[in-house]
Amino acid sequence: MALDDLLTAVRVGDPQLSPDGRRVLFVRTTTDLASGKRNADIWTVPADGSAPPRPFIEGPKGDDSPRFLSNDRIAFVSTRDGAPQLYVADGEGKNARAITTLGAGVQPPIVVSPDGRMVAFVSDAYPRCADEAPKRANKNCAGRDVLNVRWEK
Repeated sequence: MALDDLLTAVRVGDPQLSPDGRRVLFVRTTTDLASGKRNADIWTVPADGSAPPRPFIEGPKGDDSPRFLSNDRIAFVSTRDGAPQLYVADGEGKNARAITTLGAGVQPPIVVSPDGRMVAFVSDAYPRCADEAPKRANKNCAGRDVLNVRWEK
């Protein structure tokens, strides 16, 4: 095994069992050796191992931190539109839509309420600044906060 093998090894993590116990979502991260760029995608596999893993949500930008809201709704973090935001997709990983637009983005951990209607996450927050523009420019506004997003099906 050479150093290049270690750098380009596929990494898997953050397994999430569906509420019905039939499937697992996990994050699969690859690294391009030439650029050193990593990309995370969300994959799925039947919990009983009856089929091989397959891509669930993937693309050129990072998608990670999958969380089941129900068997037919998934929340995840993606950088597809810039800063990491919280997205919701259907049970097949399709029809993804952003449910946050925070200037500082969303950070794991992502925690879903037992009824699947609220999601808590961490984001840099700027409680001493009233609007979005000074938040990015003024480090004196910075802080860290836990935020909750309530969404309706």
